[in-house]
Amino acid sequence: AWVMCVAMAMNLLGILFMPDLAIHQDEHYPAVKGFFWQKNIAGRALLLGVLCWLAVASARARRASSFAGFFFCAAGVLMTVSATATASLILVVLAFLTISAWERFSAPLRVMVVFGTLLALLASAPLFSQLSEGILVGTGRDITLTGRTYIWSGVIAEISSSAPYLGFGYEAFWTSKVAGASVLPWYGIGSSYVPPQAHNGIVQAYAAFGWLGVVAALFFFVSLLVRSLRAKDNSSNAIARSFAIPFSVYFFMINMTESEFLSYTSLIWAVAMYVYIALGNQRY
Repeated sequence: AWVMCVAMAMNLLGILFMPDLAIHQDEHYPAVKGFFWQKNIAGRALLLGVLCWLAVASARARRASSFAGFFFCAAGVLMTVSATATASLILVVLAFLTISAWERFSAPLRVMVVFGTLLALLASAPLFSQLSEGILVGTGRDITLTGRTYIWSGVIAEISSSAPYLGFGYEAFWTSKVAGASVLPWYGIGSSYVPPQAHNGIVQAYAAFGWLGVVAALFFFVSLLVRSLRAKDNSSNAIARSFAIPFSVYFFMINMTESEFLSYTSLIWAVAMYVYIALGNQRY
């Protein structure tokens, strides 16, 4: 948590003394990336700090500094203007508030809340689809999620026709000419951009390991959530109880538009594995 606050402080210093470096000078202007390579990476990292500070605050440890750290990191997330990080921030805070209220519910009331939420989501799905498109257009975002849907379509079509069961191998798809040949047509004539990843954890796993990778990714997401729910009800560690479920929501959301699953250079994937193993070894 403190490391992320230091990162945010460095971002602010960068804005004051090196704005050309700390602020995007391309099509993403005026998004703040600080000393991170790109705004989305900065948003995901600072959001991890938000999670940590919420967990510490819920344990009633250093309450004043915890909320100060939370708002400091949350401000950093908003400054990146990263749609994924901002949406994840909202969901993470909602998950945290839901967990806090959940502890006060009786068992029958919990069942009613779960089923009521599921029914509400199913009933509002068509409306949500229309609203989401309107929000994207109204905020200057395109419905392709900055070209991500093109990448997904190209990758899925290529893997489905050539290696649907075992994929191309770990990271092999993105180092081959096949990636460009399959993705570029979706961008249109004249485009030369070949992405280094699928910008979706499940699609990335599909490219690497085919359907085997998809099953592994879904199993990991579900089992991480299950272990988090068990920790919430049974763990003696207050911070673990408050961190696990919001982190599961955060990790799933991030992997909808970025590829953090099985990423060997990702701090977030390292934390996910630590949480997964730690919760598995937790004695209830």
